[in-house]
Amino acid sequence: YLVQQQGLAAPAGALAGGVWKALVCTGAGLALAAPCYAAYNYLVARVNSIVLDMEKSSTEILSVLTSPPESEARK
Repeated sequence: YLVQQQGLAAPAGALAGGVWKALVCTGAGLALAAPCYAAYNYLVARVNSIVLDMEKSSTEILSVLTSPPESEARK
């Protein structure tokens, strides 16, 4: 908007305020994004661990259900 009013020869000092505000917002966004990304990765690892435990349990249950009874195994 400032460049439209003053033409292409707008003073650098007038534009510096907008650049400073953009840099502050970018820094704040990065400061917030880093812990959120770490928390996301922690939760994904936890979900994967729970899924692995469930798969192990289901494998054990299926092996018990599909194994022959002990009376038939002794014959």
